[in-house]
Amino acid sequence: MTAEIPPSAPAASPDAAPAAAIPPPAPVTDAPPISALLRTPDALLCRIAADRRLLPLALLFLLVTVLGSALYGLAAGFFVDWHVALLDAAKTAGISLFAFLLCLPSLYVFTSLTGTSLSLRAIVTLGLACSATLALLLGALAPILWLFAVSTTSVAFVTFLCFILLLIAAIFAIRPVDRARKLGFVGGTLALRVWLILLVIVALQTATLLRPMLAPRGTPPSPEGKCFFLSHFISTFPDSF
Repeated sequence: MTAEIPPSAPAASPDAAPAAAIPPPAPVTDAPPISALLRTPDALLCRIAADRRLLPLALLFLLVTVLGSALYGLAAGFFVDWHVALLDAAKTAGISLFAFLLCLPSLYVFTSLTGTSLSLRAIVTLGLACSATLALLLGALAPILWLFAVSTTSVAFVTFLCFILLLIAAIFAIRPVDRARKLGFVGGTLALRVWLILLVIVALQTATLLRPMLAPRGTPPSPEGKCFFLSHFISTFPDSF
């Protein structure tokens, strides 16, 4: 009796990549959304792409946007007094909400231009993720703004500092979209970067509409009437630093 020889395993193709070389997909987890937004956005973005419980997530991001913006306005308003600080907190919260609502149609169009397959709900949640990231950064920078607001008498310097800190926050607020591109959820980031710039511009123009922001209550708007935000920004610089 001869022993049966087991069939040999099929030879591996020389072009086949080892299994370990293929990165596993990012896991969809239930990590705390705010922590995930800052530390592990990949898992959060996978949840958005999977369309899992997006309504509470979107509402949370909207709340963070309003509160972070209000904290930033509160810090700036202390340049005058606490009455103006509370008023500016309410103004900046309204500005952030109003600007996002105005830019919501363009968010869908700009995101669609990237060739994304995300649903409308996922696109809105992704936009709110960027808005919430911006507000978190502004809230984190608020103590720095508060220090200079209470220790200087130059409205030009405080206005300039508000503008610079907003630009710094906007640079890093694009991170969720950049990670979404690397995960393949959007085709590119150029259109959404333009959208984020548009959101900031709309917010600045809305702030100009609600002027004055850094003046005692009852102070008439200066300049009066319609005004572009850059003109209003430049008009503060006759004041000495």
